[in-house]
Amino acid sequence: MVVPIDVEVGSDPVRLVRYRRFVAAAAAADIPVLAVDSLFVGHAAAPFLLDPLDRRPGPLLHRSVADLVARRLVAVMGLRPSASPAPVP
Repeated sequence: MVVPIDVEVGSDPVRLVRYRRFVAAAAAADIPVLAVDSLFVGHAAAPFLLDPLDRRPGPLLHRSVADLVARRLVAVMGLRPSASPAPVP
């Protein structure tokens, strides 16, 4: 599954249009794709970046995307979401 990430879509409408076209084109080509642009729309990119100079993703980005993808996969697979992870022995 492809999960395209562009934190700049939240502050740049041109990038958002390009992102959504990419997602639509991937889906049309039967490439499994999961859009996560909803995480960034209306938010500045800086909190999601570890370093604003080289644009490396930070922990908030990884956690936010992982949580969203997990919720969507649970829903698509028809599973019940777990309240908490199983304890590690």
